Amino acid sequence: MMLRVCKMFRQGLRGFREYQIIEPVYRRNPIFSFWDKRKQGRITFDTMDFIAEKGHFPPEAIKIVQKQPSWREEHEIQVLCNILQSLESFRTYSESLQVLLAKVMRFERFGRRRVIFRKGQRGSSFYFIYLGTVAVTEDEDGSSAFLDPHPTLLQKGSCFGEKGLLSALVRWATVVCMEETEFLVVDREDFLANKLDEEIQKDSQYRFELFRGMDLFRSWSDERLQQLVTLGKIEKFPYGQLITKDLVESSCIMFVCKGSCEVLRLIDLGSSPYYYKWVWQHLELIDDKPLSAHVN
Repeated sequence: MMLRVCKMFRQGLRGFREYQIIEPVYRRNPIFSFWDKRKQGRITFDTMDFIAEKGHFPPEAIKIVQKQPSWREEHEIQVLCNILQSLESFRTYSESLQVLLAKVMRFERFGRRRVIFRKGQRGSSFYFIYLGTVAVTEDEDGSSAFLDPHPTLLQKGSCFGEKGLLSALVRWATVVCMEETEFLVVDREDFLANKLDEEIQKDSQYRFELFRGMDLFRSWSDERLQQLVTLGKIEKFPYGQLITKDLVESSCIMFVCKGSCEVLRLIDLGSSPYYYKWVWQHLELIDDKPLSAHVN
């Protein structure tokens, strides 16, 4: 197995003639050093660039989002998309929208009690929470979140502020950091310049037409159906992934837009007479005894 892994690793280098692993004693993670025969030079791949200590946004990803959107290369955008798959709210967007979001978002880290935006302000950005917790309050400075024993909280994987970019409405609440929190931020200027609003409208129109084509919603008016579209979201599940453990206790309704899924039912074999019959029949085949001999 190790030989096969090493062979595949060497084949994947595509032009690198040799490599070595440098492991200084003061480092927990190695540096890979490669000799590129095409450029006649040695390059290094520092694994520390992709290490996210305690769940923090990886340093190499921070370097990418610090670039202007027009300067980010295609492979860098794909790296961001892969990292952001850990955020549930990011996965709800279509693949084309994910690429556009990764192209324009920037990184911010704020400390405890930092107000992200205040109630009554015009929306100019929306936020994905990569690490930490924020509270949603109705006061202007967010101080009530630290006095309320049960504040409204948003944690890693959530996003907020999107509607402020799609409409001219003012913020209806204040958002404040409950601890050091890391965000991926999309600003209105970049949002409109890269036509993300048009892509979101396409995504919304796709869901509208999907619902309109279902017999369940044929009698619904366009206005009522549009409300359903705004409440819904598209999620993509890879092959073999568990979608939900219990449909009866599920808090949502799911419609299969593309592909197929299998419904598995859990039954109590001990209460099934067919199961005992099946066991008896197989026991008879094994030792060639009558079924009556296996009743006990």
